[in-house]
Amino acid sequence: MHHENFPVETTDGYKIKITSPIFSHNEVEEVLKYEPDGIGLFSTDYLFKDRKFPPTEEEQFEIYREISKIMEEKPVVIRILNSPPPYMAVPEVKNPALGYWGIRLGILHPEIIKTQFRAILKANTSGNLKILLPGVARFSELLQVRAILSQIREELEGNNIPYRTTEIGIVTEIPATVFDAQKMGTEANFFCISPQLVMYSSAVDSDCRELSYFYEKFDPVFLRMTQFLTETGQKRKKEISMYGALTGEIAAISILLALGLSELIVDAPKIPQVKQLIRNISMMEAKKIAAKALTYNYADQLKQYCEKSLAKLQR
Repeated sequence: MHHENFPVETTDGYKIKITSPIFSHNEVEEVLKYEPDGIGLFSTDYLFKDRKFPPTEEEQFEIYREISKIMEEKPVVIRILNSPPPYMAVPEVKNPALGYWGIRLGILHPEIIKTQFRAILKANTSGNLKILLPGVARFSELLQVRAILSQIREELEGNNIPYRTTEIGIVTEIPATVFDAQKMGTEANFFCISPQLVMYSSAVDSDCRELSYFYEKFDPVFLRMTQFLTETGQKRKKEISMYGALTGEIAAISILLALGLSELIVDAPKIPQVKQLIRNISMMEAKKIAAKALTYNYADQLKQYCEKSLAKLQR
């Protein structure tokens, strides 16, 4: 099987990585058939579900090491535990979305996050594993994570256990992270934009049908926040990726290119189509489309304009 060892690029040389998400280590072989540039998001929540106790360090280590070997030099971004499993005690709140999830779980139950971090560092002998932190809202949380990782490294070194340090990224889903990106960038190595940013910025539950009009893939506010984050990230030379339904919308690719994203995390079957479009468009064309698209105030208008622009590009 042919592997591309470089990102896809536009007709005028702008390079961007096209990676894929996975939600189980058993999905890796199937995803590789579509030749992604890496695993942009490996959700590990499944490891903690359907059991009475959390997975052991050795169990996690074996899985992370296996994926690292299969992917060879290609990066694998591991999102740590995001949602609390039934056996994990967390304080009750009226709205779980505003309670304990993401990095808050790790801070509330440090033994969980320490075990996961140790397994990742030990499995990272090839240097292609990265850690992704969900639910970060405060710079202080990043500092706490850095302190925990420092302690783990000291313990591993003290016991002569082989390991390799790794980059740390933030899932950008809480608006506070967007507007504090300049400060966050002093400790985070990269950012990963989540579609949950729409939910938290609009204060709307995506499962509520009556409010579904707030939850649009082509939401102008979401795209403007993305633009703000990419501009901030570029000042600190940080890579910024995005995952979710929008990255699989071919009509949106021009805008996402123009906004300056360095990586699109796309469902594997859509990767060939996304790469084909990128190879047939220039960044100059993409920026013209984005400049006009971002003037629209309604998602449906913005989407229609993008679809018409796509049709012209494909003629």
